[in-house]
Amino acid sequence: MAKLTKDEVKAKIKAKMKRLAPAGQLMLGDTSARLVGMMMGLYHHIIGRWFPPKLRILFSPHEQWQPMLQKMFKRSGYKVSFGPMTPENVRNNDLIMPLDQESLESLAPLSAYLASSLLPPPSPATVALCHDKVASWSLLHSCGFDRNLPAIGADLEPPFFIKPRRGSNPDDYHIIHSLEEAAEAAELIKDRDHYCQAALPGRRLYSANILFREGRIAYMVTVVYHLVDDLAVHGQEGAVRFHRLGLNLHATVFTDMLRSLGFEGLCSIDYKTTLRGPPRVLEINPFISDGLVRYFPYLLRHLDYDAWPGAHPAFQSSSGRVSGR
Repeated sequence: MAKLTKDEVKAKIKAKMKRLAPAGQLMLGDTSARLVGMMMGLYHHIIGRWFPPKLRILFSPHEQWQPMLQKMFKRSGYKVSFGPMTPENVRNNDLIMPLDQESLESLAPLSAYLASSLLPPPSPATVALCHDKVASWSLLHSCGFDRNLPAIGADLEPPFFIKPRRGSNPDDYHIIHSLEEAAEAAELIKDRDHYCQAALPGRRLYSANILFREGRIAYMVTVVYHLVDDLAVHGQEGAVRFHRLGLNLHATVFTDMLRSLGFEGLCSIDYKTTLRGPPRVLEINPFISDGLVRYFPYLLRHLDYDAWPGAHPAFQSSSGRVSGR
C-alpha cells in the first residue's frame, strides 16, 4: 500500500469529519449538546454583564475644555478621543459630542452614519434655527413666551448688548452703556448680521444643560455663575465663582420652549431670573456649555441604552452596565 503524503492525510481527515458532523453539528448526544449550549450561553451572559465593551466617545476639538475632559476621563474606563467630525471618526465611535456650532454643522451630511449613534445630534433645521438668534427669538415670541424673553431691537435704551445674529462667542459681544456709545455704534446697530438685546439685571447667570428626548427633559444640570457685576459677560470677564444648582424650578417653561422649537437632543439655555420672577432666556444653543463639561459623566447614566440601534447586547440589557460608568 502506497504511503500517503501529509496533505493527503489531512484531506482524508477533513472528509471524514464532514461526514460525521455535517453543517458544523456537534458530535455529541442531544443531552450533552444542550448542556454545552447552556454553559456557553451562561458564559456569554456573565462576560456581557460584568465585562461589557467600553463606550467609545468622540469629542470635537476644544482648546479650553479638552484638558478638563481628558483629566476627568483618565481613569474612567471609557475610550475617549478628540478629533474632527469625519465619516470615519463618527463610524468608529458610539457617542458623538460636538462642542461648538462648527462641529455640529459638519455633522449635517453624515446622517447615515449618525443613525446608529447612542445620542444623535439635533436636526440640521433645529441647529440652524437655534444658531439664528433673531429667528429663534421671533418664533418663541410668537408662541407666547414674551415674559421669558428680553427685548430685542434697534431702538433700545442703554444699557444693552450688541450681539452677532449667528453665533454664541462672548468675545463678539459689545455692551452699550450710554446714548453716546449708542451713537458711535450706530452702523453696528443697523447691521443685519447683528442684533441688540436688552441687558438684564442680576449678577447670577444660569446655564441649564438639558438632554431633551421625546418631548421631555430626560436630564438637566444647571450651573450658576456669579458675575462681577450686572453687565459682565461670562467668557469675557469670567465669573467670580460658580456652583451647581440642586433644583431647577423652570423645567416646565424650558420644556414648552424646546417643544415649540421642535428640539431633540442636547442643548444649553442661558438665562437670568429674580427670586420670584420668571426665567428670562438670553439664548438657546444646540450644544453643551462648560457647566455640563464639569459634570459630563453624570449625563452618561441617563442616556437611553435600551433604544440604541445596533448596540452590543451588553449595552441594551436593563440589568447590564456600561463599562466605566
